[in-house]
Amino acid sequence: MDDEMTPSRSIIASANETVELKTPSGRRLTYKKLSVLDQIRLMRAMGEHSSNQMYALSVQVAASIVAIDGRPLPFPTSEKGIDSAISRLGDEGYATAQAHVLGEIQRAKQALMTTAENDDEPDADADSA
Repeated sequence: MDDEMTPSRSIIASANETVELKTPSGRRLTYKKLSVLDQIRLMRAMGEHSSNQMYALSVQVAASIVAIDGRPLPFPTSEKGIDSAISRLGDEGYATAQAHVLGEIQRAKQALMTTAENDDEPDADADSA
């Protein structure tokens, strides 16, 4: 079997990528970016509260932690599951996960701004034509 990284394999590998975060007290949190399907499942679990953006972001932060100290966590599929996910993290764990997610959002915004700035620059080849 060929181990070459095809576009499909690259997408799958990226979707399964995790990051280990460490809380100030030393707990290890395993973070995984939520897929579109995960986000939709969370919206269903949030029910009528899914339109509250602050609540939705908080729930997404908690659901993105897939393990604590190496122990896998269930994905929240109900309001009770959401409460359990947030409770397991506690204040310190939640703050650590939130800082990571907010950093990711900032990096994504910066990348978009850089791309937009590059798109606004005149094409050197077009000027010489």
